[in-house]
Amino acid sequence: MTTGRKPTKITRKIFSQVIKTVPYSSAVTILTYVAFAVIPGASTFITSSLFDQVYRYAQLPSETDKSIVMGLGLAFAMLYVLKTTLNALSSVCINTGIYEKVSHYFNRFLAEKASKLEMMEFEKAETLDEIRRAQDCVSREIIPQIFMMTLGIASSMASVIGIALILAGFSIWFIPISMLSVLPFFIARIIRGK
Repeated sequence: MTTGRKPTKITRKIFSQVIKTVPYSSAVTILTYVAFAVIPGASTFITSSLFDQVYRYAQLPSETDKSIVMGLGLAFAMLYVLKTTLNALSSVCINTGIYEKVSHYFNRFLAEKASKLEMMEFEKAETLDEIRRAQDCVSREIIPQIFMMTLGIASSMASVIGIALILAGFSIWFIPISMLSVLPFFIARIIRGK
């Protein structure tokens, strides 16, 4: 990075520019990613409660309320419908708003900036290099990708923390067990060299 700026400052600037450029699409995308962070934890809680109620019903059918089992099953189905709906809405906002409109905006912005430059500026190699790198950044959609990757990372981290908290509510031993359960995947990747 030749500018010497900190990555967090650049990421904040990208977020503010994307939000300013496409406020509705970015708001919907951010809200859906917040929901995507909460849904795995909610799904884990509902599923575990459902299994617990089904087990209780299998042991003592007369003392277990069937409406709780039905309600949990309905809640799980509604969560699935919500996730599918949010996925479709998010896909539309990401493709048309975040990627297309932001790319169009920055292409137009670069053209306006270049049109305001003096003709002598185009003779300088530094200016031409900056213009080429900016056009490359816009054509490869780097800015929307950084925006989306940052949202994805934050959503995944929140999801993992939420699930860990829910598992800790059942037993503190579930946290190390769940972490150890993914080790074979990483070991297989290391062995295969990927």
